[in-house]
Amino acid sequence: MSAMPGELVEFDNLETTLSITNFECNFGVAYLCVNVESSSDSMPRFSLSGQVIGCAPTECNGIIVESSFAFLKSPHAILENTARQSTTIFMILNIAYNSSSFDFPKILWNIAKVHRADEEGIHIENVTLSDVRLTEGPTTRTELVVTSSFDTVGFACQNIPKLFCVTLESDPRFFVTFLRTSQTVCTPLPCKGVEVTLSKLSFNSPVSVTEGSICNFFNLDFFVTFANTSATVSGANLWELVIFGSSDIKGFGNYTFHKVISINNQSLRNQDAISSTEISFTQQQVTVDLTGVKCTDFSFVCVKINRDGMSSPTFTLTGVSESARIACQNLKCTEQNIMQCNAYQQQSDCFCAQSNKSGSVKFGNLSQCYCYTSSDEKCLWLPQDCYQLYKGGVRQDGVYTIHTKRCPQMSFNVYCDMTKVDWGWTQVFQKRTHPSSVAFNRSWSEYEDGFGNFEDNFWLGNEKLCHLTQQQSYKLRVDTSHSSSIYKEFSMSCANVNYTLLDTGSFSKGTDYFLDGLSSYKNMEFNTCDRREDCECGWWCCPDCNKATNLNRGDDNGQITWGHVPVTYSEMKLKPFNK
Repeated sequence: MSAMPGELVEFDNLETTLSITNFECNFGVAYLCVNVESSSDSMPRFSLSGQVIGCAPTECNGIIVESSFAFLKSPHAILENTARQSTTIFMILNIAYNSSSFDFPKILWNIAKVHRADEEGIHIENVTLSDVRLTEGPTTRTELVVTSSFDTVGFACQNIPKLFCVTLESDPRFFVTFLRTSQTVCTPLPCKGVEVTLSKLSFNSPVSVTEGSICNFFNLDFFVTFANTSATVSGANLWELVIFGSSDIKGFGNYTFHKVISINNQSLRNQDAISSTEISFTQQQVTVDLTGVKCTDFSFVCVKINRDGMSSPTFTLTGVSESARIACQNLKCTEQNIMQCNAYQQQSDCFCAQSNKSGSVKFGNLSQCYCYTSSDEKCLWLPQDCYQLYKGGVRQDGVYTIHTKRCPQMSFNVYCDMTKVDWGWTQVFQKRTHPSSVAFNRSWSEYEDGFGNFEDNFWLGNEKLCHLTQQQSYKLRVDTSHSSSIYKEFSMSCANVNYTLLDTGSFSKGTDYFLDGLSSYKNMEFNTCDRREDCECGWWCCPDCNKATNLNRGDDNGQITWGHVPVTYSEMKLKPFNK
């Protein structure tokens, strides 16, 4: 090849092999340059001067990660409220084919950071690594196994970050920075709380329900088994049970009635949930209102376990299946067929309005009236309170059975005062002496059901009192060792609004020594110490009343009071308003 003045000399399609071992191109644009020299073998010999170096830009690549992903290898979910959990992430890097390749037995990667993030990928907290294992590489597929350890004590799933992230970079011990940028890969971090595998329901005696009736009674047992991979929870007020009607044996679909069960023992509400164990709720007494409900509206009575909204701590409750937390039983349903006589007189002269036939039958020591309606349907006279018993001829103090108007199927015993001041009082609240031979420091369910005995000290029960005072207007008499007081109207709500004291009516003195100890508690909810500790226990909750009145104060070392006055005896009883 010759070179003439002013002539362009081209060197085309030159092939060469370059070794850039131990060099890095800093992941930017680099230049390949050629330096032209005269050959030592040229004939003739000549000198070369001027611009003898030419360069052209070229792209220089290290390792290019084309894509990456990760997944939780073990366990498949972390547990809430659990210490020292070991979690393994399997991380895959897909290396681009135009990446650099290295003739080394192993390329070292460095885990720059492991952290947890929210759903948007925003960093929440770093996680401590316990182990990293890498494959040989890089190849077109590089695998990393990252193991970390952390705890979730004090956190429910809803408060635990949703992503687990790993950030990779070149290991600084390697002499080439081969990653263009650090690589962050995140994987969803599933969280598991308390998990139920099976629920079982049984009734303690043959049970049937009556359509349209306000009072359907159940005594049931409910059992719950937890998964062997379940989180553990321990605390207070953990559980809530709900009873409902369904047309599906698994409890799916719409329900026809729904009620929260008042768990009858605080220790049952506080049962710990431990993996592979069972908890039980035995002897649960439930009353269900089926007003407006027909037998054709449902086929099964079901119970479901929930987390109590007041639980401490908060936790997540799930089931291995949609029906795991529900158990159902098929119950017999009948039409309502108990009829009450519309009028009554003494046992020797039974009378039914709207009927031309009547008679009487012996009922214990009493004669119970029965009647026939114009369509020859038999109805019974079911006394609704002590005053009706008095009008029916009863003249002795003692324990008698009554049936409330709202719920004729519901019968319970009451103590009737037939001979003392102004006959016909139903002693519904309590009888109390101080100190008491009966403990009054009781749970919500005990005050709901009643306790004690009629001959000594007792509380009849909030549920009974609710049914009594809702059937008609009653007045209340309160006798204490200090005074007697009469309230011209008294009523109390039912469990759905926590047995609120609805009305006390106007207050009038019963004796020369009288004191209004109750009016300030109007519209207050009943309270027990397993519900609220900032209010009086076994009485209506009135934070502003300065503990003025509580005839059920549970501590026998403390004094029972009526309007701030200490008393040693109390008795509270009802009578129809206009009698």
